[in-house]
Amino acid sequence: EKALHQLARLRIACPGNGNWRRRARFVRQLILPKLAWGGRFQQPSAKVVRQWDSAIQAAVLQNRGASRAASWEVMGPQCSVEFALQVDALRHEVWRLRQVSDGLPILGMQYDGWAEACRIWGWKPIEASVGPSGPPRRYRTPFGVIDLCNDGKATILGAARRRWMREQWRIEPMSQDAASHRLLDCLLNTS
Repeated sequence: EKALHQLARLRIACPGNGNWRRRARFVRQLILPKLAWGGRFQQPSAKVVRQWDSAIQAAVLQNRGASRAASWEVMGPQCSVEFALQVDALRHEVWRLRQVSDGLPILGMQYDGWAEACRIWGWKPIEASVGPSGPPRRYRTPFGVIDLCNDGKATILGAARRRWMREQWRIEPMSQDAASHRLLDCLLNTS
């Protein structure tokens, strides 16, 4: 609730002639951490998350009328509540797996959000677990194999960002013809 009030104040404090990069930075630093932190304890509905994302797009880009996917391409997925919740689940899962790989007992349970993030990103577990019967640590992604225990933060987040952006373009109403899908597949497979 407080984060959404800050978002409304952001629209007032940074009028249309303000720098959108500054507004995006404010969203990333002041608003998204509050919304993502609460996602561990309660999962907001998809409708609520879409409303929050729409409010962020309106605040950052000042209702420029761009398509949803193009807006996220400009702002980056790190301004999205949906992506922030998925990354928070990823961060928790990496922490859990690294605890086990260091020989410590599993201290936390897997988020429900982690399975949802894997489904959205197209990540499928590979039979390589931490410990004799532990959770999977390697995932096959559309861009290769990710090892959550050994790969660095930039590699893991890069694969998540690319896949999340690809999903935004896939569901974009303005890109539903076959030619657009071929072009997007060509463009997004090379990144």
